[in-house]
Amino acid sequence: MKKTFAIFFAMIMLSVSYSSIAADPKLTRSHNTFTQGLNLDSAQRVKFEAIKAHTKKNLKSIGVNSVSNNAVSKKIESEQWDDKAEKQYLDEVGKARAQARYYRTQYSFEANQELTTHQKEKLINIIRKYDLY
Repeated sequence: MKKTFAIFFAMIMLSVSYSSIAADPKLTRSHNTFTQGLNLDSAQRVKFEAIKAHTKKNLKSIGVNSVSNNAVSKKIESEQWDDKAEKQYLDEVGKARAQARYYRTQYSFEANQELTTHQKEKLINIIRKYDLY
């Protein structure tokens, strides 16, 4: 029973963490922090909005078909552990999370290219302060 509960709990945590990839609140939080904390001029704001839109498009393109939200309920219903299938599932979740992190990092790099030296220094402090990446 303890093993079944542990599996169930782990699967729920993975499903919850995976579902948060597509929404990616870190992107919105970091974008708002960047635009408010860096005193951007109007041309920079327009460029940041374009970079944000491109990043959101990329995040939505992450393949999630192989990761089922029903995986937890299917696992409980089957009452059997399939080590190979579970490892494959975790690999798919890991790949999706890595892609999301890649796009968030790319966003930061592209945004950084639009900043002045003083704004870049502020950006580094903001990233450290809010643990954005």
